[in-house]
Amino acid sequence: MQKVKISFFLNGELIERELDPSMRVLDFLREDLWLTGTKEGCGEGDCGACTVTLASACQGKVSYRSMNSCLMPVGKLQGTSLITVEGIGGENGELNLIQEAMLEKHGLQCGFCSPGFIMSMFSLAAEEGTPTYEELVLALEGNICRCTGYEGIMETARLVADSLKAHPQADVVPAKLRAIEPELSKLPQGLQAGDYLMPLDFGQLDGMRKEFPDAVIVSGSTDLSVRAHATDAFPPRVIDVSRVREMLGISHGKGCIVIGASEPLSQIAGNEIASRELAPLCNMLGMMAHRGIRNFATLAGNICNASPIADSVVMLFCYDARLLVRGPAGERSVAIREFYLDYKKMALAKDEIVWGISIPDSALEKSYRFEKTSKRKAVDIASVNSAVSYTADAEGNIQSLEIAFGGVDKTVRLVRLGDIPASMDEKELAAKAASVASSFAPLSDVRGSATYRSQLIRNHIIKHVLAIREVD
Repeated sequence: MQKVKISFFLNGELIERELDPSMRVLDFLREDLWLTGTKEGCGEGDCGACTVTLASACQGKVSYRSMNSCLMPVGKLQGTSLITVEGIGGENGELNLIQEAMLEKHGLQCGFCSPGFIMSMFSLAAEEGTPTYEELVLALEGNICRCTGYEGIMETARLVADSLKAHPQADVVPAKLRAIEPELSKLPQGLQAGDYLMPLDFGQLDGMRKEFPDAVIVSGSTDLSVRAHATDAFPPRVIDVSRVREMLGISHGKGCIVIGASEPLSQIAGNEIASRELAPLCNMLGMMAHRGIRNFATLAGNICNASPIADSVVMLFCYDARLLVRGPAGERSVAIREFYLDYKKMALAKDEIVWGISIPDSALEKSYRFEKTSKRKAVDIASVNSAVSYTADAEGNIQSLEIAFGGVDKTVRLVRLGDIPASMDEKELAAKAASVASSFAPLSDVRGSATYRSQLIRNHIIKHVLAIREVD
């Protein structure tokens, strides 16, 4: 791509340079600036060695988020503050509280993964102030230690949590980084020229799409970045919609909750409206990827990737969500249950985009559960996933049970099981589950054979029903 002027702060220093916006932030740091504390491991966002912190201003508040620099194009640095492991110490070379803890608890072995662990903990502490030990451990689920030094790293997390709790006035963010926070909102936030475009509202987006109808639309760009790195082929022109204001935020009104298509997954999970009204969906989001990816991946990206195993899609099927679509012909909404026509084929015209996800208030009257079978607890794609919607009475009778399955067909499949009376014993339930499983013809691949997936369909149905009975 042609170079464009990008303005951002790096470890507290203003950078204004002509850069290739498609270059990975990881490569920019290591090859252009020789900031080699940030490591390259997997190159796919799975190991955390490349973790950095990105601070950005929104509605008068500065947020600090961990990011996988191997998945982030340089264009996304516009108007932000990028922090690497070299920038979290004091003015005179003093180590950060987290770095000191890593030394004290012997969390360092070969040192390759260590900067990533440190930056994941730093990002959370910078955002939350006094995170608990459990929260710090969750923040590390996307980091891998190759020397099996986890005990020292876990003890580091415990020491960091204890230290911040004992001294709540302590700030892991150096004064030089706090000092530039007011300046972030003064930097340009969009990119209006070149091959990597970043509009700020629908007006700019519409103009760019009219001028460049073949441009690839991205938001989080997590999937695109993996493919681009694997093939060494970034699209010739991209429109990054991650900062289009109409596609951000969550609102509740006019009979539905609307989630902006560019709202990051972590922001959805932490949103007051979503956490109150859509708690099962928020809980499910915590099982997708890891914090460093959830900080810029989006629901719309998960939906429009059109994978039959997308975690969020099975949940949205059960919520009977609608996708808010806009294009030159105007706006319309499409039921997500009618959105997928075939494998990787959607009811979306080439000149249309999904700008929001709408969940009707009627869906809030039901209860929901999510199940995911994968080889790892986190940072993994499921062999089979499923979600259910239902109502239940005090006697343990389940009514209107619907279950959506992913990973068992070309698209997500919805099955209406109807009522499950409390009198149905486990033998009858197993027979019903087996009958449902027999209607599927799953494929075999690296994540599971057809036989295994058929067994999982049965198991998921039984597990959902038993769990519902236990709760209700």
